Amino acid sequence: MLIAVVNHDPDLPNEHLLHVLRAVSRQVFHDFTPIWNLSATLRLAGSRGTGGPPVERYEYGLSQAAPQLDPVAGGAVIFVQKWGAGLPDRYRDLPYCYGFHDMEPGDHFPVGYVFTTAEGDRNRPAEFHWSVTLSHEVLELIANPHVNLLVPAPHPGQHVRESVYFEREVCDPVRQSCYPVDNVLVSNFVLPPYFICPPSIALPPDGSHRAGHRERLDFLDNPGSELRPFGLLNGGYLRFREHRKPAPQMYWRDAGGAYHAPTAPPRVPGHHALPTDRKARRRRLGAVRSATPK
Repeated sequence: MLIAVVNHDPDLPNEHLLHVLRAVSRQVFHDFTPIWNLSATLRLAGSRGTGGPPVERYEYGLSQAAPQLDPVAGGAVIFVQKWGAGLPDRYRDLPYCYGFHDMEPGDHFPVGYVFTTAEGDRNRPAEFHWSVTLSHEVLELIANPHVNLLVPAPHPGQHVRESVYFEREVCDPVRQSCYPVDNVLVSNFVLPPYFICPPSIALPPDGSHRAGHRERLDFLDNPGSELRPFGLLNGGYLRFREHRKPAPQMYWRDAGGAYHAPTAPPRVPGHHALPTDRKARRRRLGAVRSATPK
């Protein structure tokens, strides 16, 4: 997979961005790929920053900035820019965030946005530095490029006896956890056993979590992190979908360690609804069965 990174921040020198890209590439090669068996090559494809030729702003037409990308072979584009600077109209109603990834509707390319700064954003925590966000979006584009990989598991709410489908996002559950690579902060990520279904993942009413369980589920595996399958570190969250509800649901854990019950999150791009009626699900299942070799 090739991920083209486009610098659309005029105040961000290309030399600085390249240094961060090398650190994230090293994280992918040394930390992520041996565990997930997934990889990507990062390449600076265009620039509006200092130290490089400018590229035209466009809403679709991603091939203009990264003509070497092949949607069949696999590829993605990440824009590094200031919040709201030339953001496509379909994202205008989003609440302020540090970054996200989506599917570009015109070219059907996976695309990510990483925001370096915004007005009034002087007290940005270190764990939300744009290099951590870039690492976060790179790893999640590698693990779930089309934002359509779902993992079945029990409902995270109390006293709810049904299965739901969690989005396979590898950095969201440990969102406020990071570590340095070549003096560049990069994002922590969960490991494949994290997505192995436990008997129950109901939110503990007292906030306790994974008592006596010490399987390694995230890369850092800090002592006392108390992470379990489909659980969260402080500041983390997960989105999931229920069978009869097209809107995604979310449960999250605040910085103090308290869990918050599943609720509908703000509109975030890149999350596709499951079929909401039995006939649609039967048609989908029938198509899978008919395509299965006898």
